Amino acid sequence: MAGLSNHEDLPRTMTGPLILVGCGKMGGALLRGWLDRGLAGTKDAPVRVIEPDEAAFRPFAAAANVTRVADAGGAKPAVVVLAVKPQTMDRALAGIAAAKESNPLFLSIAAGKTLGYFAGHLGGGAAVVRAMPNTPASVGRGATVAVANARVTPAMRESDDDAIARARVYVDTRAGATKEAGDIVQPLASGLLKPEAIVADLHELARGEKAGRRSDTEITLFKSVGAALEDLAAGIAVYKALK
Repeated sequence: MAGLSNHEDLPRTMTGPLILVGCGKMGGALLRGWLDRGLAGTKDAPVRVIEPDEAAFRPFAAAANVTRVADAGGAKPAVVVLAVKPQTMDRALAGIAAAKESNPLFLSIAAGKTLGYFAGHLGGGAAVVRAMPNTPASVGRGATVAVANARVTPAMRESDDDAIARARVYVDTRAGATKEAGDIVQPLASGLLKPEAIVADLHELARGEKAGRRSDTEITLFKSVGAALEDLAAGIAVYKALK
């Protein structure tokens, strides 16, 4: 992708402890992917797994820097991944109450549990991201949409450097995305992404000034931080439909 520096030598690991709550089919697939790619289970990013079923954790028992624990007591995680079924989420959250003290990023892959639900259990100040990576995590390929609440700051991000480097990048507004979106702010700061490598914003796309996806196989990444023009466009569309 034009405007990107060589990214082969960039660090690809997480930083800080990670708590994985649930090591069943989905949690286990996520953990296996992290270990296989060297993203976690490292000295700098140890993984603590909360899983009551010893058999579910057994495939990972010999992995370095991966430990099965009863709860989050004493841990100060950077990230907490909630990979349990919706019906057991209340109990899972009770077991990680101590983790809130380090203000981690909470990532949930549970269906039906909204950002409002997590605000009610974790407090309004918790940074929460929801994602549904079922098929991509199971097969190791694909894409997942992640939805963040307002407490996710520019210091946090949903997509890694590799995703940015492989994609043609689009934003809703350059002014917003380059200052508020961690997915854009961090690679800009590191030099991985150049400002001129942001292909287009919504205004340019809507006016036909810049092209969108050019082929069925091309990878595109669109980052939106929310802008009044989107609300205006939706309002106009509804108004015209009701006339």
